[in-house]
Amino acid sequence: MLSDRLASFLEHQADRLTASWVAMLKSNHNTPSYHDIEENDLVNRIHNVYEKLSMWLDWEISSGEVARFFITCGAERKAEDTPLSESIYAIILARRNLFDHLMEQSVIQDALDLQRLIEFNSRVTYFFDKAVYFVIKGYEGFEPEKAEREGLLDRILHAFGTGTSPLAKH
Repeated sequence: MLSDRLASFLEHQADRLTASWVAMLKSNHNTPSYHDIEENDLVNRIHNVYEKLSMWLDWEISSGEVARFFITCGAERKAEDTPLSESIYAIILARRNLFDHLMEQSVIQDALDLQRLIEFNSRVTYFFDKAVYFVIKGYEGFEPEKAEREGLLDRILHAFGTGTSPLAKH
């Protein structure tokens, strides 16, 4: 089954995915702030992103946990003075890297696999859309603890699924 093969792919190709993302990041002219970062630090960063993706796809962690993770990442990039555009581009490269590797694997064997890959693509895009949004929120100084007390984080996450404004009363 394709979902099993995709989950296995994330687990077994983690080192290869990580290495190619680091190479992309260190050589891309859109991410110069990352060129001088210690490689082990970058390896840990992307490993954590792919690990969160895998856990989220397997329903092991909630969207709230993903949001808090990326808010923290955004705050860390701000503290390092990494330009926001480069932080976002790093996420874009992580997503592109994943799909480049998937396409190399020829995971599609029939029409049902194609449908499942489309569904997988939708979930992964949703994950990375949230990553971008919450990195920006963290970069801007968003406080998840305060937002949770006020119910704002739940409303923001709900808005991702429904397309409503996070400020709308529920």
